[in-house]
Amino acid sequence: AFVVGESVKASLGSAMERSVRADYIVSDNLPEVDFPKTLVDDLRQMNGIDTVVGFTHFEARVGGSVTDVVGLDFDQVGAVLDLDVSDGSFLADATHRVVVSDGEAAASGAVIGDRIVIETADGYRVEATVVGLFHDQAILTEDYLLDSSILTEAGVPLTADWIALSIVDGASPATVGTLVTEIAERHPYADVETTEEFQDRMKGTIDGMLAMLNVMVALAVVIALIGIANTLALSVLERTRELGLVRAVGMTRRQVRRMVRLESVLVATFGATIGVGLGLVFGLGVVGALPSAFSSNPSVPIVPILVVIVIAASAAVVAAWLPARRAGHLDVLDAIAH
Repeated sequence: AFVVGESVKASLGSAMERSVRADYIVSDNLPEVDFPKTLVDDLRQMNGIDTVVGFTHFEARVGGSVTDVVGLDFDQVGAVLDLDVSDGSFLADATHRVVVSDGEAAASGAVIGDRIVIETADGYRVEATVVGLFHDQAILTEDYLLDSSILTEAGVPLTADWIALSIVDGASPATVGTLVTEIAERHPYADVETTEEFQDRMKGTIDGMLAMLNVMVALAVVIALIGIANTLALSVLERTRELGLVRAVGMTRRQVRRMVRLESVLVATFGATIGVGLGLVFGLGVVGALPSAFSSNPSVPIVPILVVIVIAASAAVVAAWLPARRAGHLDVLDAIAH
């Protein structure tokens, strides 16, 4: 869980730094309430805002199969996002423009200039021209990007799911602060965040998704500690005569308790080390199996892993308390005669 979560967050961070040119991201903090259709136009009318691009997600039949597509303003997107166009251009001269991901193009054989039939849920049908291929799917994970003019012609509401906007060059911090406050006051259901704040929130979402896995790991640790305590208790019982003999030759009660606790720490540390090793192997395997858009940068969080090992060793001392106490209180003669 640590490896997968850290890798996804690292990939998200590098993708945001590489791809996002916008100054602010406006997202909907009330999923049940859609942005108004006029929000993008309203933002464009505000003083101090240079470029506004809304991203509308919907389903359409493309090439005979239903898939998720994104509608956006091709003429403006370059100012807020760098989607790493590997061939062609968003600004190509065509009536109906569509940009396809490299992976989908390789799978379907699409090339620049091809005509793709797109059909919306309302039955609108159009032949769009492939004007570009893009590589970076970390920000937009869909395979097909449509020019917003197609959505307008098809009657698809331009209700943006999220919006990227950039501030005019040279705007003072006071002006920017006033602008952000004004947007928040006009649209209280919207989160207006810098790209860094948006990135931090996405990382927090990933941490929240992994929280359940961490709870399961904690339960597994508790069960393991109970197993260590039981193992040590049986060990003390089976080695009663041995403990009596070492006491008879001079070992003190404190030394006996220390010996049992040390055994517990060794068992826990050995188990935690083996578990961490296997966890790293499986974690890196999962990261390798994920799409490159989600995990292009495998990352191993060394500090949290070391903390887990230290916690396991420390908890083992607690688990060994009762067995160590019983071993230290054994009567020497009774133990030898056992």
